[in-house]
Parts: sequence; C-alpha cells; structure tokens
Amino acid sequence: MSLYELPIDEYGPIIQNAVEKAFAEAGELEALRHKKVLSTIEVEKLYGFSRHTLRNWRSQGNGPDFIRTGKTVRYPQESLEAYQNLTLVRMRNRW
Repeated sequence: MSLYELPIDEYGPIIQNAVEKAFAEAGELEALRHKKVLSTIEVEKLYGFSRHTLRNWRSQGNGPDFIRTGKTVRYPQESLEAYQNLTLVRMRNRW
C-alpha cells in the first residue's frame, strides 16, 4: 500500500515520526556547529562535502586545512569556514 492509499487517520504517526526525525537531525547539526574540530563524516553532515571529495582534495592539496594524526583526519571549524568564505561567489545586482 502506498502513502497515497492510506486512510487519513493513519497519517498521524507517519507525520509525527517525520517531524521527530527532522528535530533530531536539527539537534545533531546544532551540536556539530559547536564543536571546534570535526571528523570527515561530521563535515559531510554539516557542510555537505562528501568524504570522497574531502579525500580527493587532501590528495590534490586543495580544500580546507586539516589535521592528520596517524590515519585520523580532522577538520578545524575555522578552516572549514575560511574555505567557504574563500570559495564564496558574490553576485552583483544586474538591474
């Protein structure tokens, strides 16, 4: 049975579950914003850069600065914010 075929009274739990999941994800992102150093998985969640892109950037010497301790890679929030500002494209008013 698809979502469109459900009786209206059965939407409540589905909507409640979706809202709870959205609030949980928002809380997780808010907690990540307060960390000083992030793992690649956390960077992916918060900034949207995939782990594969981050790895490629590291191997090419591009992307945000990072800290390597053995095989562990971490990204300081300051470096990620600086990189975002560096790649920011400003649009001029065309009118």
